[in-house]
Amino acid sequence: MKRELCFVALFFIMVITIHAQSGRTIEDYTRSIQQNPNDAEAYYERGRLYQTRNSPGDIELAIADFTQVIRLAPDFPGGYHNRAQSYIARKNSGDLDRAIADLSQVIRLNPDNAHAYFNRAEAYENKAGESSSPTEEFDLAIADYTQVIRIDPNSAMAYGYRGFIYSRVFEADNRALVDFNSALRFAPNWAWAYNDRGFAHFAKGNLDQAIADFESVLRIIPNQQDARESLEYIRQQSGQ
Repeated sequence: MKRELCFVALFFIMVITIHAQSGRTIEDYTRSIQQNPNDAEAYYERGRLYQTRNSPGDIELAIADFTQVIRLAPDFPGGYHNRAQSYIARKNSGDLDRAIADLSQVIRLNPDNAHAYFNRAEAYENKAGESSSPTEEFDLAIADYTQVIRIDPNSAMAYGYRGFIYSRVFEADNRALVDFNSALRFAPNWAWAYNDRGFAHFAKGNLDQAIADFESVLRIIPNQQDARESLEYIRQQSGQ
């Protein structure tokens, strides 16, 4: 079952909304750049429009624009952050490392940027998925989600994603249940958190609690087949 809350998706929705309100187009910003090739703001806004349009080739154009922003305004975190988002979306070899480097620069410039910590944690998780020995990447992701929680103690996503690592990497770890409980306190209708808390309860032998969590998933998403199959299996194991 996929995590329904996705920070990258929420980020792009926010960008689309901002540009819909501003009314300026890629062509408008291109004219601004032609008039002033050192207009960092025009490169930045055009790059964000390329991100949201997402036509073939737009990721490369966005990366090129954000690279110009970094050249012209090296102390502006937005250039690094948006280029990192584009690297993550492009998924070329080495792009996760490039994204992590850019997000680390954002954090250097703004140590309390929760979004940068969150995105970097996700990049570390993705790197872990590509590694034959992922413990270091998972530890780094946990550390970054912990920073998000320090900055924003009400972040359901940070608790939920950190709990996911605890439950999958450190099996039957109580910290996973603590994090899922916190996530659901702040997002009580988050089906994914119920789903993964159900697995965490099952790993610890808490069958009744696992059944209750998968029932909660189906209450929120009645046609969620994975949760239904998990629920039927656990009921069989518990003799219900």
